[in-house]
Amino acid sequence: MKHNVEEASRKNSQMPRSTSICIALTAASFVCSASLFAQNPQLQTKNGRRFPTVIFNSVFWNASPPSYSIAVDSTGAATYQSTPDSAERTGVPYTIEFQTSDGTRRVTFNIVRQLNFLNGDFPASSGSPEKIPVRTLAYHDITFNNQITYSESTDSNIQELTSVFEEISVTFEFAHRLAYLHQHDKNGLEPELARMQTSAEHHLLRELQAVTPALRSIASDVSLNESVRKHAEAILALVRKT
Repeated sequence: MKHNVEEASRKNSQMPRSTSICIALTAASFVCSASLFAQNPQLQTKNGRRFPTVIFNSVFWNASPPSYSIAVDSTGAATYQSTPDSAERTGVPYTIEFQTSDGTRRVTFNIVRQLNFLNGDFPASSGSPEKIPVRTLAYHDITFNNQITYSESTDSNIQELTSVFEEISVTFEFAHRLAYLHQHDKNGLEPELARMQTSAEHHLLRELQAVTPALRSIASDVSLNESVRKHAEAILALVRKT
């Protein structure tokens, strides 16, 4: 699953193939574009800094969204935040607080532990967000406050953790688009739901349980075509199986 997240949506960034080596390990915020990266590596969960927290950021100016951040703490509390793309023109970040599944929480912190809490040197390459995604992984607790910045890495643990967060982003961006379409363009719902259903069936989405309100709203809307509601119901059925 971890290498297939790009198949879920071309709107999400991909890891390029690069062989150059470059690593940044610092507690300071990654400086790329203040406007696009307003959520910064210090995004917090509803618990603030009370628990060990892993934070992932991705910036790629040509992607939709152009940047997003995810924070997950050791209790499973999480926050997802993405910047608006040109289609929305609101300037207001899309922010959702949710509770991760126990599986995602365990995978996240087990991998960070294997990476020595991001303390050390890692094989990674970094580029410009104008051309390729630039990602930041950060970890903080009462002892550590570590961070790495990369575009790609040959480290399998970093690759897996990157895929975990990218799958979460794909899921929430599906829900974000569905909410927008449900309100503003109902004709666009069915193809979007069909894409989401296909991605879910291929196990390319993560934390589907967190976006069920948007799906239930569509499934229960009798003003919509039956085929539209059936797509939403099919995705909800997949959530119940997990």
